[in-house]
Amino acid sequence: MRLRGGTLETDVDINNRAYIEMKKELDKFKGKYVIFAHGRFIGAFDKIEDVKAALSSIKPRLNHAIVLKVGHDTKIRRRLEWWGGSIKLESA
Repeated sequence: MRLRGGTLETDVDINNRAYIEMKKELDKFKGKYVIFAHGRFIGAFDKIEDVKAALSSIKPRLNHAIVLKVGHDTKIRRRLEWWGGSIKLESA
């Protein structure tokens, strides 16, 4: 957790913000796995084994990371409900 502008943020918050800030630039990594951890973009990798090695080497040890394969979305063809309300899906 980190204190940012008087607000305590979790690793999830920090990594999500890093992902959102870079989301529009990810097309150049189409077909690759990307990692966000410690609030920053770590890198793009061709193989999932490389992702595992990168995650293992990050210090300090991770509590949370975002790993996704750019351009590999699964469309959900039904309406989703979350605690009685609708949620909006965004593609990665």
